[in-house]
Amino acid sequence: MAIASQKVGVDALVPIDPVALSPRLYQRDAIHLNFDDAVRFTYALAVDLSKTVMDVANRVS
Repeated sequence: MAIASQKVGVDALVPIDPVALSPRLYQRDAIHLNFDDAVRFTYALAVDLSKTVMDVANRVS
């Protein structure tokens, strides 16, 4: 998905390298992370999103 977004000029946040997310971290549906790893991913996403918002705000002001 990140590669597809780059192709159309949209930045995508990738807070955790997908290679680091082994199959054992997912629920049986192979799409959703298990609870603990969903928390880990959400925390990493919040950190990245906060930095991105601050970067954009600093560029605008």
